[in-house]
Amino acid sequence: MNYHDRSQADIKVAKYLISAQGNPSNDEGIRDIAAYHVQQAIEKELKHLLHDLNGVDDTTRRFKTHIIEELI
Repeated sequence: MNYHDRSQADIKVAKYLISAQGNPSNDEGIRDIAAYHVQQAIEKELKHLLHDLNGVDDTTRRFKTHIIEELI
């Protein structure tokens, strides 16, 4: 599974968590978890784009950061 596929999975989870079915009581903690998944999706999509544009050497792990500002 590549970064793009993983980001799409995070979006699906976030959508479920903010839906009436996934969060029937509109719990703030559940919304926070949804926001976390959106952040993860953005990070993974940026990594996907960087891999497409620049390639990656798995030994240096150039894109092994979780700081979105560094990825941008």
